[in-house]
Amino acid sequence: MLFPVAEDLLTQADPLTLAARPRDLALGYVGNQYDRDEPFDRFFAPAAARVEHLVSGKWTKTGRWPHVRFAGRIPFEDAAGVYGLSLASPTCARSPAPSSTPP
Repeated sequence: MLFPVAEDLLTQADPLTLAARPRDLALGYVGNQYDRDEPFDRFFAPAAARVEHLVSGKWTKTGRWPHVRFAGRIPFEDAAGVYGLSLASPTCARSPAPSSTPP
């Protein structure tokens, strides 16, 4: 896990209470753009055209997604707030670097 959660917090969490929380966003993403254009094009951007969403992080070239709501950078501590308001939080991994050797 990128951000491990303490075992006692997981044990104490009540799934019904967590599921009942209001979610203002269908999609929430916190992360930077670096090498993520391809997975973002494929997975996040099409969904963002249909549902309420928010993207936070350093995204400097956003012209190809005029329908996406980019909020800019946020402090690390605020990421949990975005995720807490979101029904889904997709992961967009970096695109692999092109191989210099043929397969």
